[in-house]
Amino acid sequence: MPRTPKQTDGGTDPANSGRPSSKPENGNGGHMGSVSSDEVARRAYEIYQSRGGEHGLDFDDWLEAEKQLKQTGQQPPPKAAERRKRARATGS
Repeated sequence: MPRTPKQTDGGTDPANSGRPSSKPENGNGGHMGSVSSDEVARRAYEIYQSRGGEHGLDFDDWLEAEKQLKQTGQQPPPKAAERRKRARATGS
């Protein structure tokens, strides 16, 4: 009969014999409290556009986007909501 792995309490990785798991627990590829790469990518693109689309600063834009999103602790508004807000502000 084949062996099955022992069930763990979820806080350890069986391959590491009792050491805490290095796998993220929030499911988005990062540590708790981090922002998703999609959110960072959207914000980095906004930064890129706001500085006139100058090439060669993509890494700096990415780092700045991460910093901004982590500071606010909030997700940027969805694009559709943003369009509605702008339309109301202009009266269109």
